Amino acid sequence: YASSFDQDLSSWDVRSVTNMNRMFEQATAFSYLICWDLASLSPDYGSYEDGDDEPDPNTGANVYDINCSACPCFFLGDAGQGTTFDPSVDSIYAAVDFWIFDETLAQQRFGHISGWNTTGIDDMSSLFKGRQDFNADISAWDVGSVVDFSSMFEDARAFDQDLSGWDTGSATTMARMFHTASVFDGDVAGWDTRRVTSTESMFQYASRFNRPLGGWQVGALEDASRMFYYALRFDQDLDGWDTSSVTTMQSMFEGAQEFDGVISSWDTGRVWDMRRMFMYATAFDGDISGWDVSSVTHMESMFYVASSFNQPIQSWDVSSVETMVSTFAYASSFDQDLSSWDVRSVTNMNRMFEQATAFSYLICWDLASLSPDYGSYEDGDDEPDPNTGANVYDINCSACPCFFLGDAGQGTTFDPSVDSIYAAVDFWIFDETLAQQRFGHISGWNTTGIDDMSSLFKGRQDFNADISAWDVGSVVDFSSMFEDARAFDQDLSGWDTGSATTMARMFHTASVFDGDVAGWDTRRVTSTESMFQYASRFNRPLGGWQVGALEDASRMFYYALRFDQDLDGWDTSSVTTMQSMFEGAQEFDGVISSWDTGRVWDMRRMFMYATAFDGDISGWDVSSVTHMESMFYVASSFNQPIQSWDVSSVETMVSTFAYASSFDQ
Repeated sequence: YASSFDQDLSSWDVRSVTNMNRMFEQATAFSYLICWDLASLSPDYGSYEDGDDEPDPNTGANVYDINCSACPCFFLGDAGQGTTFDPSVDSIYAAVDFWIFDETLAQQRFGHISGWNTTGIDDMSSLFKGRQDFNADISAWDVGSVVDFSSMFEDARAFDQDLSGWDTGSATTMARMFHTASVFDGDVAGWDTRRVTSTESMFQYASRFNRPLGGWQVGALEDASRMFYYALRFDQDLDGWDTSSVTTMQSMFEGAQEFDGVISSWDTGRVWDMRRMFMYATAFDGDISGWDVSSVTHMESMFYVASSFNQPIQSWDVSSVETMVSTFAYASSFDQDLSSWDVRSVTNMNRMFEQATAFSYLICWDLASLSPDYGSYEDGDDEPDPNTGANVYDINCSACPCFFLGDAGQGTTFDPSVDSIYAAVDFWIFDETLAQQRFGHISGWNTTGIDDMSSLFKGRQDFNADISAWDVGSVVDFSSMFEDARAFDQDLSGWDTGSATTMARMFHTASVFDGDVAGWDTRRVTSTESMFQYASRFNRPLGGWQVGALEDASRMFYYALRFDQDLDGWDTSSVTTMQSMFEGAQEFDGVISSWDTGRVWDMRRMFMYATAFDGDISGWDVSSVTHMESMFYVASSFNQPIQSWDVSSVETMVSTFAYASSFDQ
């Protein structure tokens, strides 16, 4: 970190030094080549060996052992002097190090790098790796004997020379060759790749590369993983490639955002790994319907955020696939029927269709193989698998849409003694036409005797069918029935709710509902917790409700933005919690002065952000209340004489009147 230091210390006698760890670390100005006798360095502080031809990896600078035989120090001395690079005597790695250190000295010793005789060299792996400023012309190099090109230009961020004339016929690996060679866009179309077995990460992060490669002969290729990983501009047709030997295509086009090249004819019969293959390949929509994926075991995140992809791949043989985690997650255009897939080997489908917003199909699969480690789904369950993100059911269900698509239990009307109301609703949501053929129109379903409708339409954001004639006289549990049913606004005024004991969250986020429920029988209801929470249009009279059994009224009108009705006639003598009851109900100023609050212990946030409320509640009995924190927080109109309240039981008054800008009692 001595960031200005740049002095020649090559004359220092360091023969007594045992530890040079981080000696020049982040000494960013230091530019000298150091040739020292490093024999005394302790093996406890690194693996450096006397006479090694690489710089000491621990010092943070170009510090070499003076006794090296093929490093810049050697070439600075008298031994082996010449005027040309001789591959039979000289080390190509040491020569490149010398060139990077001082082009002038290296040119005096070997001639210009462009003319070096590289005949017979069989290994150029990592030769320019990390040489971020290197961009010399090496187009005339003889690479005909090179077997290993791996990482040759990795992280050579300035390199963009013409290599079109290179004879690469001996090469067996080009793995990571241009990894992070971020400006390289050279013509390599004519390269001989017949012997190459690995192109793993070859163009990874080569963000400008976009040259034709369709003529490459890749019959020996086995590992194509991450080949074009985040090669942001690459978009070439590769349909002519012989991929019959390839075994892994993991992340091959991941992040290749412009790629939509033709690859429909590829032979993928030996490929076992396609995980993340098109992940974030947002332009790709190639026809790969004919691919043989019978050997593939890994498909996790294969089309994750492949937002353009929508090809008919229903004929794929996926019988060997074991993992489909997030396979189509966020593939927002995908909408193909995959119901014929054999997924009996799959153990994990978590988030398979998560946010695949266009996907509309009902899927009936044999899910017996799903591991209990990845969800609680049980074979034969009548609910969709909660982990996949789509309507994926077990084919062995007894009361789900898959069952109704079969022959068993067929009829023309809904029979509550035989049919499941939940499965029937799922079927209706999936396909109204088919459901109507099976059960008749939903408005006429016979619901007599059904005692539980909790969460029946929860999350059905487009549902708005007329169910006004339903017989709900036996329903005990209405909790969350219309929660998040954002389009629902039907007439329910005629419903007999006399058996109901809970209506908690019934219209939570039913954001357009404003139905007349004034005549409902609520005598048995014990909970209206969050009943109208976020029901932002609801504003109907409820003053006639008989709520003598009500215990939990918390968040009942939470952010019910338009609600403003008198509720003074309510018998609240059984209520124990009114927490956040009117929080965010910005227009509420209804009369509630006569309420019996003697059993209530929790009034925290009750009128928080109820900016219009200024009701006379001076006569309330609050002797049992222990929590009043934020009760009138930003209740900016409230200014009632509540000095007679018995608050002797209250334990917390944090922010009780904070920002209650009118309060002055």
